[in-house]
Amino acid sequence: MKFVFHGRAARKLNFFLCIVLIFSLSVPRTVRAAVPWPNEIAIEAEGGILIDADSGCVIYGKNLHERFFPASITKILTALIIVERCDLDDTITFSHNAVYNVERGSTSAGYDTGDQITVREALYAMLLKSANEVANALDAQSRIPKLSEPLAFEDGLAYLRKTDILREVMYFS
Repeated sequence: MKFVFHGRAARKLNFFLCIVLIFSLSVPRTVRAAVPWPNEIAIEAEGGILIDADSGCVIYGKNLHERFFPASITKILTALIIVERCDLDDTITFSHNAVYNVERGSTSAGYDTGDQITVREALYAMLLKSANEVANALDAQSRIPKLSEPLAFEDGLAYLRKTDILREVMYFS
């Protein structure tokens, strides 16, 4: 089927198409675009990495090829075990070793020998403040079994996958 417009019909069609074009160009539109990644990125940590969970692409990295201790991941694993095995309303008391057996210059919540807090408060301090003396106190007074050898990082990830607690927080392929 072939449409051919001549004379008056062609002028009406051209006029109609011009009106549609003018109105379509004059109506404001919302344009969705990706937010540009900042050029000047600075993190206080010695190293870090940000990975797109869907593609696995590295979005940002600082000292990517350096080896660091997985302190924060260890604290998350410790918190999971504490939540499973301890009563959050129990009280812990800070020993001399818990307070002073930490690396010089490491983060602290300011607790001293003899201070007492609940397990719940200790978890907040350990996870939000990254307080090392709190992690020591939780370890000393918790029902976490002592391991004959350190838990391998892969074993810790397997534990996290099995417990299914962090599925909303962390991405595992």
